[in-house]
Amino acid sequence: MVMEIPNPNAAEAVGAVAGIAISAITWAFGSHNSNPHIASRGKVGVLASVGAAVLIGSAVAIVNSRLGMPALRRRFCVRGTWQFAANGVRFTGASAVPVTRYRYRGSSIPAPWAPQPVPATS
Repeated sequence: MVMEIPNPNAAEAVGAVAGIAISAITWAFGSHNSNPHIASRGKVGVLASVGAAVLIGSAVAIVNSRLGMPALRRRFCVRGTWQFAANGVRFTGASAVPVTRYRYRGSSIPAPWAPQPVPATS
């Protein structure tokens, strides 16, 4: 018995096919009723859905044709290590980045339009 891995793009492919069907029906409805606006929206929907279906179908090939781990390591890591660096700046980790926190001062910030009391002079 051979177990097949389910296609991770199956739901997207079904959505693209459903988009093609719905847009084709919209295109036909607009053409039949002599409504150019609805017919053109249907055409655009069909073209967009076909484009989405083509991209979904070729997604695995597109991803696999990109950079592999050796190329990523050569491009983004310090030579001989797995430490990330870009333009001479090494990434030391998110925990090394200081976090600046601000106190909430909403009730103590004076409104600019409020009259300021004038101090009494004697």
